[in-house]
Amino acid sequence: MKRTNLLNSQQYNKMTNLNVEDDRFFSKVTQIFTDGAQEFENGHHMIEGDEGIVLIGFENIYPYNDRNIFIGANKGLIHIDYRKYAANIYRPNILLGQIKIIGKTDSVFFGGYFTKGKKAIQILSYEYNSMHFEYASTLFEQKENIEYSYQLKGYDEKWSAWSSKSEKDYTNLSHGKYTFLVKARNNLGNESKPISYSFTISPAWYSSNLAYIIYFLIFGFLVYLLIKLQEKAHLKEQDDLRQKHQIELERNEQQITKLQKKQLEADVEFKNKELASTTMHLVQRGKLLSKIGDELLPLVKQTNSSETANDLKKVIRLLNEAKKLDNDWEQFAIHFDHVHANFLSNLKDKHPNLSPSDLKLCAYLKLNLSSKEIAQLLNITPRAVEVSRYRLRKKLNLKPEVNLFDFLLNSSSKI
Repeated sequence: MKRTNLLNSQQYNKMTNLNVEDDRFFSKVTQIFTDGAQEFENGHHMIEGDEGIVLIGFENIYPYNDRNIFIGANKGLIHIDYRKYAANIYRPNILLGQIKIIGKTDSVFFGGYFTKGKKAIQILSYEYNSMHFEYASTLFEQKENIEYSYQLKGYDEKWSAWSSKSEKDYTNLSHGKYTFLVKARNNLGNESKPISYSFTISPAWYSSNLAYIIYFLIFGFLVYLLIKLQEKAHLKEQDDLRQKHQIELERNEQQITKLQKKQLEADVEFKNKELASTTMHLVQRGKLLSKIGDELLPLVKQTNSSETANDLKKVIRLLNEAKKLDNDWEQFAIHFDHVHANFLSNLKDKHPNLSPSDLKLCAYLKLNLSSKEIAQLLNITPRAVEVSRYRLRKKLNLKPEVNLFDFLLNSSSKI
């Protein structure tokens, strides 16, 4: 067979991109439309001549369409089913060259001569989340006609576009499970089976199970702390309300006490006025009785009648006795004790050696009466009042520097 008869068809070569000088071409073409025609599985039709060779006689190649190609021969046509022909061409194979960690020295953990099992390298630390993959076809003599497509399951949603580039980088991958797949195809469209490499990137320390346990514990502690803070705030609020209520009660009590005090002061003032009125009444009565007595004494001396003189003396004696009566004093003492919180009774209990005259003197001194007024009430001289004051100090065991009036004035709360 003369092969040059087939080389004149540029249209055929352009369509099939097949080198007709290759012996494989002649093994794929057959004759048709002659005696003894037979169809083979490779898509060609062939008739052998008497000497068992292909008979080529015409120099014409006709591509009928992208599947059927016809070649002229001396006894008919040679028919090629291009799809079946291309499918029987040797498929490309692909190898995963090496895998490296980007940014790490001596980081090749998978290569063509790597002998460790895959399980030993499947789990990677989170710091190794940037990876470099290299791959190549075994058809090194056709590397210009080889293209590659890849996909990282767990990251890429679909296969990449075909490219002649034989490496791929992935950076800053999240933790999780990944499978890197890559496949090759030649210029005839034949694809290799994908090869894969699976690996797992561990979570960062802050995304690990231990970290989540710590987060959960911290969250639980924060919730507990929040509940405690709310309880504390609630208790504080209750305490504040109780304090406000207590303050309000105390304020009300103070107001009530203040009103009561005002009322008591008003009562005391009223009683003091009564006491002062009674005391002044006693003083005036004493003065009046003394004046009457003084007026009757000259009459006793001037009268010539002994009977009249005796009657006048009897009246003077009655006046003097009247000044010594204690009826008014008893009434006065009752009012005085009522106003001054049982001052006289308590004073008597504390100092039982005090006489009624001493108690009277104490009462009159507490009312801040003068010695002259006291002398008229007690029907004694002012000098006698001073002597009585001295004796009273001794009975009360007062030191010289203690004022008797101040002692009696401030003794209501001490007795």
